[in-house]
Amino acid sequence: MRTPAELLAPVRPDEPWLLSAGAHRTAAGTALPARSWLVTRVTPGEDGTDPRLGEPLPPPAS
Repeated sequence: MRTPAELLAPVRPDEPWLLSAGAHRTAAGTALPARSWLVTRVTPGEDGTDPRLGEPLPPPAS
């Protein structure tokens, strides 16, 4: 399943990029909350670039 996401550039060049996806549902209908991941590496891929993600970051405090 595809969902819109944002690739956020760091404020400083020595900080990692961040991938953020909003809440969505899987093809099977399972609801998933919004999540963010640090991008650990980017390599060339078939359709442009292939980001490698670290573990999901904890959700923001509510």
